[in-house]
Amino acid sequence: MKVELTKADLISLVKGTTPSYKAMQNPIVKANGSYTGGHHDKWDWDFFFDKSLTEQQLWELYMICNGNNMSRFFSMAYIHCYLLVRLLSLKFD
Repeated sequence: MKVELTKADLISLVKGTTPSYKAMQNPIVKANGSYTGGHHDKWDWDFFFDKSLTEQQLWELYMICNGNNMSRFFSMAYIHCYLLVRLLSLKFD
């Protein structure tokens, strides 16, 4: 299967992820976000990180954050498609 993603799609994929602690050590991940630990662990992407990255770099960043786990990507894509179909099948008055 071939999926065409725009830069906006790639940005959404990246911003929708939280890298693992191991992935946070990767230089490209470190350069584009910050981790706050303690009572409430939190990862925040830098607001304009996407402006300086190419589509290829965004894809690499996404793959690093997901541990190259494509089955997780396709599982989430399936869930989103299922929910969209369910939403579209609702009758609105």
